[in-house]
Amino acid sequence: MKKILIVLEVILIFISANLFAQKSFSKGKLVKERSGFFIESIVKPYSKDSVDVTFLFRIDNSRLRFSQELITESKQEVLVAYPNIEIEIKDSEGIIRKRLPWEQKSTMLIGAKTNNSLTFGVLSSRLKKDNYEAKFILRDKTTFLQKKKISIDAKVDDNIVSNIPIFAQQFENSPNTYSPIISNGNIQFEAKNVKAFFYAKNMDGWKFSINSIEEKNYPTMWEKELSLEGDVNYVNYPPDFIIGGENKENQIRYSIDSKEHDYKIYSLNIPALSIRPQHYQLHCFSPAGDTISYEYEVVWETQPESLYDMDYATEIMYYILDDDAYSKMNSGNDEDKMKKLLAYWKTQDNTPETPYIEAMTEYFRRADYSKNEYSTVRHKDGAYTPRGQICILYGIPDHIEDTIADEKVLEIWKYDALNMTFTFEVPKPGEYVLMKID
Repeated sequence: MKKILIVLEVILIFISANLFAQKSFSKGKLVKERSGFFIESIVKPYSKDSVDVTFLFRIDNSRLRFSQELITESKQEVLVAYPNIEIEIKDSEGIIRKRLPWEQKSTMLIGAKTNNSLTFGVLSSRLKKDNYEAKFILRDKTTFLQKKKISIDAKVDDNIVSNIPIFAQQFENSPNTYSPIISNGNIQFEAKNVKAFFYAKNMDGWKFSINSIEEKNYPTMWEKELSLEGDVNYVNYPPDFIIGGENKENQIRYSIDSKEHDYKIYSLNIPALSIRPQHYQLHCFSPAGDTISYEYEVVWETQPESLYDMDYATEIMYYILDDDAYSKMNSGNDEDKMKKLLAYWKTQDNTPETPYIEAMTEYFRRADYSKNEYSTVRHKDGAYTPRGQICILYGIPDHIEDTIADEKVLEIWKYDALNMTFTFEVPKPGEYVLMKID
């Protein structure tokens, strides 16, 4: 018999996933160490012998060192950091051709439920047609944080400007507005309505194929073999690019329209089925036999920590499965458990047309949060505690109140949208017992 105080239908995971998706989480606690600094380069034709190279930056604010400052005008205290990047560009002969500075003030509100967790930046430079290597040094004020190098394909052949596509995802309510995907030349797993853009003189009649690249020891829940084909299409109206997401306060607009009128913009749709964590090869080919190829990866940057350990992931499923279903899921090797876990969540998926499962991600994201947030000296893993269980099932509470009633120390959780209250008794430090649900 399960030792659990409530039985919750999985549908509540979907409801509360939407209700609490905007809660602030500490990325340092949620995911394994990742770079936190991402770069894309866009090569746009300018003239017969030169190109405009634009660098797009995405910095995870958890990498920055925020300090408290007072805004004089509003008399409001905020958290502020000062990221800056030094860029050194070398040509194909190793000669330094450009040194470029970039800096920005990043601000986060203190105590807000939603914070801007990312800093975005854009910087452009005109270069002669050639292949380049660019070195980026990221600092916060004078403190060194990270160094990266990327190759820039800007030599430009007779037809195609660059073999490296511009990946971008379409805004849901704006058919000609796109957000470029800044992920070191890759596609993020969470991305939707993705297109790849190319500059070319003529790609009329071209087709493309996307094939998965099989790799040994590459762990994935998804089927490994994939082969898809489609058409490359001429873009009649150059799309608007917006960096920084749909929050207008953070948006940076960028035009991909070219001043060199010999070149047009072409695009291809990346099928939703091909956006699942794995390595791929994009192959474009013309009726005359001309080809270009590009290898990339679909990366799950925010994969919950819990999903790296299948034993742990299946144990956490105990809260929403009956005994028989839990026993079946918890049997077999890691690959068996992966397949059964994914199969279960696919039956609960409200976007079955895409491999990304929002409810599964939210469930294990809460497990990660609970593991750290509700751990005590007596219970090292907070996901196994009563508070952790409620957080996993319902999300982070809107209000937490500490009080004393009838000589008992209580912690009260309230959920506004769900109209529910959970009361925990604290009989001794580090021990929480769920006493009442209203």
